[in-house]
Amino acid sequence: MVDYQIYLDNTSLVRWFLKRFHPEKHKQEPQIIKFLNEHKREIKSFVSTISIAELVHTLRHGEAFEKFNLNFNYIKELIGELQDIIGFDIIQTEKIDGTEIDGVIVSNYVVKYVFKHKHLTDCIHVDIARQHELTFVTYETAIGELKGYYDNIMTEEKLMKQFN
Repeated sequence: MVDYQIYLDNTSLVRWFLKRFHPEKHKQEPQIIKFLNEHKREIKSFVSTISIAELVHTLRHGEAFEKFNLNFNYIKELIGELQDIIGFDIIQTEKIDGTEIDGVIVSNYVVKYVFKHKHLTDCIHVDIARQHELTFVTYETAIGELKGYYDNIMTEEKLMKQFN
């Protein structure tokens, strides 16, 4: 039975890739990944096509990954592997007046969010979580600045404590 439906912040996912490519610095799998794997029945996880694009960008051009010169197909395999581990669904389409369209729509709320929080992509992810009535789960405490606009935000730590 699903108790929670959450939208995962990319920082939660990127840490898994850091462990994979830099095991000397990142010796342990991120707790949130282990936790979500163990709680697939109670927690349904979501990301969006924007999240996937961010991951592709990070794995291809990010400072920690650039030297590996990963190709697109391998990046897709890696993302698929992580998807198998924690079972996230990808929000790829939206409905407008009953018509399904390809893509993710960002609302005008993002303008308010970005005034309060300095990272545009964080604001976009919070807006997607809001539109789909999902709890936005993040490693970063600074996103809590947006709680006045969208209250359904929590840290990974708080989520995990609810199951202990």
